[in-house]
Amino acid sequence: YVLLLTLTLFVILLLTNLIEFQYSTVFEVGRSEAQLAALFGQLYAAASIFNLLVCLFLFNRLVGRMGVRNVALILPLTYFAAFGFFFLVGGPMAALAAFFAYHGVLTSIEYNNQNLLFNAVPVTVKRPLRTVIEGMAEPLASFMAGGFLLLAAFSSDMRQLSGIGVIISGLLIFIVLALRHYYPAAMTVNMRRGWMNFAASVGSDGTSSDIHGNSEMLDRDRIKKLENLLKKLEAGTSEDAGEIIVAMQSLVMPGDIGIIRGLTDILPRLERAHRLSVIDMLGTIDDAQSIPLVVESAAQLSPFETRRFEGILRGFGDLAIPSLTDCLSNADMSYRARSLSARALAVLSPAQFNSQLDQIIESEVALAHDSIEKARAIGLVADQSTALRLLAQAIEERIGISVDFVLELLALGGRLPNFDLLIVSLHSANQKVRGNAIETIESGLHYRTFKMLKPLIQRKDIESRLPPPSQDEISALLSDILQTPGSFEVAAAAQALSQFHDAGDLAPILRKALQGRSTNMVRSTVAILLYLDAEPAPTIVDRISAIQQLPELAHGSIRSLLALTEHLTPVQENPDDRAVDLDGQRLWLKRRHIEDVACRFPELALIMLRTQDGRAYAA
Repeated sequence: YVLLLTLTLFVILLLTNLIEFQYSTVFEVGRSEAQLAALFGQLYAAASIFNLLVCLFLFNRLVGRMGVRNVALILPLTYFAAFGFFFLVGGPMAALAAFFAYHGVLTSIEYNNQNLLFNAVPVTVKRPLRTVIEGMAEPLASFMAGGFLLLAAFSSDMRQLSGIGVIISGLLIFIVLALRHYYPAAMTVNMRRGWMNFAASVGSDGTSSDIHGNSEMLDRDRIKKLENLLKKLEAGTSEDAGEIIVAMQSLVMPGDIGIIRGLTDILPRLERAHRLSVIDMLGTIDDAQSIPLVVESAAQLSPFETRRFEGILRGFGDLAIPSLTDCLSNADMSYRARSLSARALAVLSPAQFNSQLDQIIESEVALAHDSIEKARAIGLVADQSTALRLLAQAIEERIGISVDFVLELLALGGRLPNFDLLIVSLHSANQKVRGNAIETIESGLHYRTFKMLKPLIQRKDIESRLPPPSQDEISALLSDILQTPGSFEVAAAAQALSQFHDAGDLAPILRKALQGRSTNMVRSTVAILLYLDAEPAPTIVDRISAIQQLPELAHGSIRSLLALTEHLTPVQENPDDRAVDLDGQRLWLKRRHIEDVACRFPELALIMLRTQDGRAYAA
């Protein structure tokens, strides 16, 4: 890759000298020195304006849409076209095109892109390479081009020189195509070298954190102890968790990536005080590749804990940008996880964040509009079963969450003001407050964007005058939902389908739910519905329905009720624990667990406050 990059820059310098000779020769014909100076002054002014516009408004979009390695082809193709124009037509127009190829495309696009191409050069040779290119390659290219023109200018005409330029430009295109091929691998190796070069860390006088990065290889006994403690933490009670976590904190070091998945899996089930300690451990491990696991786990935590995770993500620096970009655009991840990724990415790389902002917004708005139609259809038959009722509720809530997510992205992109105040105002029961929020959104957004969002932010009740759908139509709609990423929606749709089909016909239909990356919730629901378990058990829909029988939790959001199902236990701890009757069995929700979930999901806390207070609230 380094050799190809050096050769590319050298050939570009050769062609630049040749094309400068070409247009200068044409422009000087029939003009005095004063006229030539005036002409070049006008051309340089126009080229400067062109370069300013490209650098400010076009270059980042080009890189975002085409990628660095594809943008590298722009100048070779431009030079090829300019020399071809000289070869076929010639004259002032060809000279004008050649001038802007040099002083426009080369200056505003190629030079900026070369800086990005150098990011794939190993750090150890990047500075010497640039020194060699700028100190030796440029003078050598000018010497060779000047010597060639000195010898050939008097024996060759403009058309012959243009033909040579066409041939060399064609050669440059093939060189850049080869460079384009090797760029991704070189970039990957270079990024890995920055944080996985264990041998270099051991062999050099590195800091203690560099040495700690090799702990998985150098301290197997400590790693084994950590893994054993993690198993005890997963199997133990909440009373034992404190001592286990303290012991793990004394052992954990940077690079202990083997325990990350276990920590992220158990994190949402821990007590509030213990979660902060685990978050600190994940920050100590300092592994950028674990970002997808971290953000998905953080999505189930309280806002304060999520902010703690956000600080960890920012601490990864540039290494976090690829993973954060993937998480933000991944529709299979929860909105909370994508929101956390967006906040961190907007700080680390505003250009990368803005490059995909419009595409994400359009896809989310389109999905929300499609979900409205599904919610309307299912809402008309929601009284037929608990699964249909909860499915309609889940889809309606997802629509609201997706709108909040879109507004947050717009605020992070600088198109809307204070996001938190805007969301609170939109969810207010006070019509004037909501109206002011909608007016603020309208004034801050482009008309086309606001037109897409308007039906969603007006928050009209999802209802329809159409007749209820037939059984076949509902069955087809539920089958489509089986292939969507929302785990609870898939589980509820599967249970709703069980009322339309017997077990024999149901099995091939539910196979759709198990395709792709099905979750434990979906797999367990399908197993229960198809009677694959030895003992029948309540589904996740049954558990949520049972919790909704408690007055203070009846109107809780699906995601908060899902978190509460993790804490159902057959043992009563205190008199204020709440009883939940489920299929003839009495289970309990401990009061401290209810309060903890309310801290993680503010909408549940507000509902509980309203239930206990009884007064009317505007928001």
